[in-house]
Amino acid sequence: NPVVLRALTQSRKVLNAILTEFGPIEELHVELGRDVAKSSADRSQIERKRKANRAITESVLEDIRDLGRSDPSGQDILKSKLWKEQDQRGPYSGTPIDAVRLLSTEPGVAEVDHILPHGRSFDDSYMNKVLVTAVENQRKGGKTPFEYLGGDAERWHEFQERVASMHLPRPKVERLLRKDFDERAADEFRERNLVDTQYTARYFKDFVEENLRF
Repeated sequence: NPVVLRALTQSRKVLNAILTEFGPIEELHVELGRDVAKSSADRSQIERKRKANRAITESVLEDIRDLGRSDPSGQDILKSKLWKEQDQRGPYSGTPIDAVRLLSTEPGVAEVDHILPHGRSFDDSYMNKVLVTAVENQRKGGKTPFEYLGGDAERWHEFQERVASMHLPRPKVERLLRKDFDERAADEFRERNLVDTQYTARYFKDFVEENLRF
């Protein structure tokens, strides 16, 4: 499988670069995201999305530099992408998020929230993340958006209208507006996110154990 081979090759290059930079290591934690079972058409679509995402990232980096930040962190880039995608406001309350304060060192201005709680879904993908104010994040806690807002019909309707007005990818909209996320649904979500990584992760683990001297 050329996709698996590419993932393993790149993982080996990363490991070798770490060893070259830092020398022998005591412990290695492997955490890989994979698309092992994708068809050729699916992989082509994924590559197109990656190219589009790179273009968005470059645009975001230019915006960050315009704000005077020459060395943005990965978290800065993620926050800026979400902020731009969400029309500069939090999805749960519609509260505007100021661009300058977004990238400041001021604590609690804006935080990344998992739409479907990570502890229940194991979903740490970009499609499961939104930018919210610290207050929103604290109030939502470990709930889904519907669990957080669905008890109030008016607030839920306003939320639906707000999400529809933002420039969000379809998978993210589906997560935001999902109403059913009971334990059975959470189990299915966790299983899906785990199965995709199993083959490559297991192979790479065996490869490291056989070839790397700790």
